[in-house]
Amino acid sequence: MCYTLHTHREEMRGGIKVGYAVVHMMKIKSGAVGGIQSHNNREHEPKTNPDVDMSRSEDNYDLVPCDNYKRSIKEKLSNLVESSRAVRKDAVVVCNFIVTSDSETMEALGADRQREFFEDSVKWFSDRYGADRVLNATVHMDETTPHLHIGVMPITQDGRLSAKAIFTKTEMKAIQTEFARDVGEKYGLERGVEGSERTHLSEARFKEQKALEMANEHGAIAQELQIIAEDCKQELSEATRSLETVKQELSAMQDRKDTLQGEIERLEEVKSRANQTMKRVHETVNQQKPILLDLQKRISEAKSELSVVETAVKEKKAEGTEKFGWDGMAERIERARKEAGKDNHIKALEARISLLERFISLPQVKPLWEQFQALIGRKKPQKDHER
Repeated sequence: MCYTLHTHREEMRGGIKVGYAVVHMMKIKSGAVGGIQSHNNREHEPKTNPDVDMSRSEDNYDLVPCDNYKRSIKEKLSNLVESSRAVRKDAVVVCNFIVTSDSETMEALGADRQREFFEDSVKWFSDRYGADRVLNATVHMDETTPHLHIGVMPITQDGRLSAKAIFTKTEMKAIQTEFARDVGEKYGLERGVEGSERTHLSEARFKEQKALEMANEHGAIAQELQIIAEDCKQELSEATRSLETVKQELSAMQDRKDTLQGEIERLEEVKSRANQTMKRVHETVNQQKPILLDLQKRISEAKSELSVVETAVKEKKAEGTEKFGWDGMAERIERARKEAGKDNHIKALEARISLLERFISLPQVKPLWEQFQALIGRKKPQKDHER
């Protein structure tokens, strides 16, 4: 949105020619900042504005110098904007004002008055929007009509970046009226009427304005392309990271596969040995099966006999308890002792008799014993022993 005042001279009030103040604004997005800086600071020879005479560019001067627009914009945003959110890519970061009049009026003012006019213009914008929000102020003397470029960052008093909130239609009309009243009248300039840019701008100013608009448009396109490039770069970076992740996962899976393959081979070998062992066990079992059956039979028979014996033992125990209970135990013990004593006496006699028989059997004694037996009328001991 642009508002301008007449820049040509007209016959006014008694034939006196009156000049009109020109204040024209163009919104600049971040993508076009580099182009505006190049144009204002004459960093490159303009190709779209043939009225620029680079041999006279040394006559240009700065009232608010700025060599790096992007850096200064970033610093001001950091210092003046309250929100921590990032600035949108398509946000208007600076509003570029062109301040001038028609070439005849400017020439009539002379160099010193021109400089005073531009200095007062910078002060007016600084007082109105804040000196800390003025990005640059450059006077171009190398074109047909001297003019001022002043950049104002649209930062509200409550710390918001919003050209829409500051430069409303009402504000733009107020700028035309109040600038002409506060600054223009001092230099014989009046407020003009609203009209088309082509009518109210001089030929040179019109060309320059179109060049700036083209730069802004191209900058916006370049910004969009940059955003697309950044998005593609980010997507490529994410794709690269994803690819690396997949590669790492594939490598880990391959390692796992190799480990599992080794484990499978080991288990197959264990299985083979186990099968061989089981085969030998089956063969051994088949070979020992008759023996095992025989042992099983014997165990069964032994269990049967054990059952019979256990039954008998139980019966004997019952009989012994009945027969050899505690009652009469002392009498039974005494009787057993006596019987054991008789047995011992008999055994002692038998031992003596055996000893006597061995003695009689001796060659020296045997004849004498036989004679003794004959004397007492008994049979020979030999015959008795033979019985």
